[in-house]
Amino acid sequence: MSGELDATIRDFSGGQKVFNRYTLIKTLGRGGMGVVWLARDEELERNVALKFLPELIVHDRAVLGDMKRETRRSLDLTHKNIVRIYDFV
Repeated sequence: MSGELDATIRDFSGGQKVFNRYTLIKTLGRGGMGVVWLARDEELERNVALKFLPELIVHDRAVLGDMKRETRRSLDLTHKNIVRIYDFV
């Protein structure tokens, strides 16, 4: 990943609490479309994966709108090889 892209992804650290609900545990992956963290959902007492999008995407209303539409469409899909989405913040 380029240094330029690194600067567009928010910096978090293990143990940090986000959205008043999730405690970040460790980074699972990093790529052009963001960073995925293993986190603990403190309300439901279970581990989850959280994906954080690059700042460039978050601030682009058109791209963000497209992603929200895709998220809504995918909510009805169920398959063992499709990740289930629970929230879009």
